[in-house]
Amino acid sequence: MLPILYKHQALGDDFFVDLADTKLGCYVADEEPKQCGLCRVGLTISELTEKLLTVQRLAPRVVIMVGMNDLLEGKNANNMILDLRKLIIELKSRNTRVTIITLIPSLS
Repeated sequence: MLPILYKHQALGDDFFVDLADTKLGCYVADEEPKQCGLCRVGLTISELTEKLLTVQRLAPRVVIMVGMNDLLEGKNANNMILDLRKLIIELKSRNTRVTIITLIPSLS
């Protein structure tokens, strides 16, 4: 169930993997793609949903930050919204409390 961030299980992409490795003290192997729990470098929204289908245990509260790789791959915003809805539905079906976060864009 790692990494845990403020009593929430982190689910996401590159940023959470880096956070787990450098700030939370979680072990992140040097194998590519780097991953820790349900966080993986290069992870897309739909890949996270697929990964959840194989997971037996999930924390009662999760924090999600995913979607950057979808954007980098040129995915359509409407498809991203549909994928995010599927992800939320899957999490809610497990009675999981969901918090979605994003990075603040840089103005420089």
